[in-house]
Amino acid sequence: MNKNENQRVKITKKMFQDGLITLLKKKSVCEITITELCSVSGLNRSTFYNYYNNIRDILTEIGEEICRQNEEFINSLDNINISTDVLCKELCYIKENIEKYQVLMNNNIYDNFFTYILRYTLNLLKNNDNFKNFYNKNHEVLFQYIIESIIAIIKKWLNNGTAEPPEYIAEIIIKIASLLIE
Repeated sequence: MNKNENQRVKITKKMFQDGLITLLKKKSVCEITITELCSVSGLNRSTFYNYYNNIRDILTEIGEEICRQNEEFINSLDNINISTDVLCKELCYIKENIEKYQVLMNNNIYDNFFTYILRYTLNLLKNNDNFKNFYNKNHEVLFQYIIESIIAIIKKWLNNGTAEPPEYIAEIIIKIASLLIE
């Protein structure tokens, strides 16, 4: 596949993702038909079936994309002292992709999207060289508590339409994590 073909695939998949997000604002995933999705996306059914088996495959793809971004973020951290700037970058990404996060949060692509992110993040932290010295089995409950607290803050922020600036949310998260780690 050459670069132009690869770019076309990305654009086509993005069109399906955007179409699905538009429809999910009005109805549940179970109520959406492939024909309806194709119509909203401006693409045909054969194109849909070139890439997906069903509509939930698109939700899975959106979730995997967010998990990849989350993994890149965690791997970019130098140590346990997460700065407000680094966290703010992650929150800006969430704000820029608010519709994707809300769709996944409200459509249970995994048993619970944020619980999935929690487990995924915890596993990444366990295996990250920069965190291995801090993390051990004795800290597992603490890590889970910190991550669940952060997820609760982010969910509340998303449900409020990201009204507060990312910098403010980052400061709150850093303060809570610092209190719990000390």
